[in-house]
This record gives sequence, structure tokens and C-alpha cells, in this order.
Amino acid sequence: MLNEEEIDIYDRQIRIWGHDVQKKIKNYSIMLIGFSGLGWEISKNLILYGIKTLCIMDNKTVTHNDLKSNLYLKEDDIGNNRAECSISSLKYLNPNVQIIVETKFPDNFHSANIYKDFDLVIMNDVSYKIAQDINNYVHQIGKKCIYTRNFFLYGYIIYDFGSFQYNIPQKPNEITQETNNSNINFIKYPSFSNLLINSEFNDKIFSLKKSGNLKKTYVIIKAILELEESESKADKCAKINGNSSVKMLQSLNTRIATSLKPFDLEDSNVPDFRKYPLTEFNPVCAVLAGFLCQELIKILSSSKPSGNLMLYDGSVFEADTLQLTN
Repeated sequence: MLNEEEIDIYDRQIRIWGHDVQKKIKNYSIMLIGFSGLGWEISKNLILYGIKTLCIMDNKTVTHNDLKSNLYLKEDDIGNNRAECSISSLKYLNPNVQIIVETKFPDNFHSANIYKDFDLVIMNDVSYKIAQDINNYVHQIGKKCIYTRNFFLYGYIIYDFGSFQYNIPQKPNEITQETNNSNINFIKYPSFSNLLINSEFNDKIFSLKKSGNLKKTYVIIKAILELEESESKADKCAKINGNSSVKMLQSLNTRIATSLKPFDLEDSNVPDFRKYPLTEFNPVCAVLAGFLCQELIKILSSSKPSGNLMLYDGSVFEADTLQLTN
């Protein structure tokens, strides 16, 4: 139950999604793995929603790039753990939410004890290879999982909510105005292993009646993740970011051009990534966090979900969520 203080604090959002959803939020615990600027935006939303517990697991220290995407970090924080530097500002947002910080990653993410107290695992600022490994295990033990990243103007979110039941409200009878019970539907989310790094999805993406900009975004993100995977053979934690070498970024340009050519998109407005920062960009982080948390509310309210892959192109402010299976 919500007490009077909670009803007063969350009055505005209760008016949007109702008491029942807010009660679910109150008892919901989330683990966030990786804490970049995007992680901050996600955490801010979740804490303001009033979840029960947020555990932030991050093993990285603050760099100059972090100052560009997390507006609450200061130059004095450089060299210190990102999550620890942010915890006081997060607690200030809502002291009713329990916030836990873990500054080390476990040697092995395949342990049920890591996730036993949490309803959802969210990952950001970890490589696709690491995210796949975590998701494969989390999917097996029946936990919900989300993976999201931002590359300046581009970003994506992958959802895996396992077996999910949702309701489709029926229209009222035109004569009696009575409403029948909602239709109950089921959807089974696949694990997102190879969801983006898989050639068979090229045909699926490009067969959809979607704009060229969205398809361009897919090609760019896919190229980034494939390049990271190839680089990870030498470094298992390899990630493209603001410190990537010119050679690596030129390779990225080549991959994108080659991928676009068969689909007559080679003349699309694709930037030269040697001159284009691939650090996170705070406004896009805020947009992605908004989409992510909106989808979470749909899950908690048993509403029809949007899909399992969201792509965002900030250069034209265009986003779409697709339903892909593997």
C-alpha cells in the first residue's frame, strides 16, 4: 500500500499511471551495470519514479569524457569511481529509494546470487560481448534485462522481458457502453544474443517499410558493434569511444560505407567518424533514458510493449522500435 506521504510525493505520476502501477514501482528493485552519463539519466528517472532499490555496479573512474555526458560530475571527481561520485546527488533526488554502489565487477557474472534480489538488470557502457554474456545467463534464470548505449547522436535499446503477458483493452459497446474484459496476450522475448551482430537481420531490417534514416542508424550501430567485437579478440573489453584511434575510426567508416551500398543508401548523410565524437551526448542520453523508462512502465502496467529493439538517430530526431526475433 502507498502511505499518505508517498501519495503526496508521487501525486503527478499516479495521475498518469494509477495507484496499482505505483505500488509495483515501490516494490521494484533494479541492478544497473555500467554508469556513464546514460546510466545517470536512467538512474535519475528510476529514482524519481520511486523504485524500492537501485544497485549501481560500476568499475570505472571519472574521465573528461564523463564530464560531457554526466552534468553532475565535476573536474575534482576525475580519477574517482563514477558511481561513488554520483551517489549523493542521486540520494538527494529521492531519499526514499535505497541506493547501493558496487565499485567492482564480479569475476563471473554467471551467479544467481548476484541477481537474486533484483527484478530487472539494465546494462550500459559495457561492450556488446559482455552484455551478451550477462543477458544469456539472466535470460536463463528468468530475469528481465535491458541493454542500451549512446554514440553521440546515435543510440539503441534492446529489451528482453522474458515471457510477458499484456492486456489489450476492448472498445465499449456502442449501445450499452459496457466494456468487455481485456484480451490477454502473450509475447516471448528472445535473449538478444546476436540480435544486432547477425547478417540475417539485415534482410529483416531493410524489408521493413521504414525510413532510410532509421536503416542508416541500424547500419551505423551494427558497424560499431561488429568492429568492437573484432577488436575484442585482442582486448575483451574493447569499446569504441572518444579515445578510439584514427585507424579504428577509419575502419568504421569503411564498414559503414560497404554496408550501405547494397541498399542504395551510400549517399546518406553519414558523418566521417574520424572527425565525429563517439562519446556520449547528454541530450541523447536523456532521450534514450526516457524511452527506456517509458517501456518499463508499460511492462509494470501490463500494457502492450513496443518491441525489443529501439534505434535512435539524433541528427533527425527520429526513433522507432522494432520487433525482431532470433
